[in-house]
Amino acid sequence: MSVILVVYWQGYGGDLASNLLAEAIGICITVFILDVIISFEGERRNYKLSRLAFAQICGQLERLAELVAEQQKSASGTALSPVRWDELFTEEIANTICASLDPDSPCSTIYERPTNWQAHNTMFADRLRGELDAIIDKYLAYIPEDLINNLEHLKKSAIFEMYRVSKSLRASQERRGEKFQYLRGLQYFYMEMFNLCFVIRQQLIKNGVEMPE
Repeated sequence: MSVILVVYWQGYGGDLASNLLAEAIGICITVFILDVIISFEGERRNYKLSRLAFAQICGQLERLAELVAEQQKSASGTALSPVRWDELFTEEIANTICASLDPDSPCSTIYERPTNWQAHNTMFADRLRGELDAIIDKYLAYIPEDLINNLEHLKKSAIFEMYRVSKSLRASQERRGEKFQYLRGLQYFYMEMFNLCFVIRQQLIKNGVEMPE
């Protein structure tokens, strides 16, 4: 009987073991290939979503650059052409805007509704914060942490806070009979915001995003 079992194992049993081993190897290879495909698809999806996030962040920076360019134009009476970041986000531009931008002069730069500069800047700051919040909330998992931190700092820039409180500050000063000095002396706040924009721009470039000069 034992001889028969040995013969069976060496014959049919050996074939069965080989078949089981081959099937197990085939399953492992299939699982490995599926893992690679799933991983590739996941990485491709993450890449696409990160590109979408970066594109929207770029859009907000471009709107901010447009705002500063139009503020400079209104304050100085001359326009920069073409507008370059290294020529726009400078101490000279900050000084010009803070010294000469008239809060009551008409403006319809970014948004369709015509208004004055004081109201427009307040609206811009609120919209920028809302847009950046929406981008961060939607793409949180696809934006590098250091970039998120700098976007949070940009949202809270002191110059944007000054835009927001300027109306109440003006009312308070006028009640006391004081002359309203809209952005006078706030060059440091502008430069702080400019520097943050440059840092964010470099982070985007580091992540493969093409940015305007």
